[in-house]
Amino acid sequence: MMNKTVKITSLPKMKLAYVSHKGDFSKIGNAYGTLMQWAGANGVLDQPNTKTITIYHDDPKEVGMGNVRQGACITLNTMIEPGNGIGLRETTEGTFAIGHFEIDFTEFEQSWNLVFSELQIQGFQHTGEDCFEIYHNNFQEHPQKKCIVDICVPVK
Repeated sequence: MMNKTVKITSLPKMKLAYVSHKGDFSKIGNAYGTLMQWAGANGVLDQPNTKTITIYHDDPKEVGMGNVRQGACITLNTMIEPGNGIGLRETTEGTFAIGHFEIDFTEFEQSWNLVFSELQIQGFQHTGEDCFEIYHNNFQEHPQKKCIVDICVPVK
């Protein structure tokens, strides 16, 4: 049983370092490996309240799984010089449907579907801007290997 809540709320801009990935969700680990190596070498992992985020630029139902563009990201307290293969960007500030979940890897699709269903029930629409996941834990350190994650969908 998945622990979940969905609410509509505002989010500020977040400064991010990122590595681009295109293709199946399960293959984004290489992008995260590159990002974490850079983040560790540049003190980003030592900054307070650092979170990892995956940004989704495409809907796999529209472009096919092999063409989904994603960004493996980490939050930054201050902008720093990017490294080889590392980009800098900000998330959009605004109103979001945010689903907070404690789930295992098999429940991500169901969680995304729940967020989109709930935003429609509450009378909101996806703006078409990038959606993202904010990770609040290392699932390997969770007693049941669960991810504590916020699924964030910009809405109007």
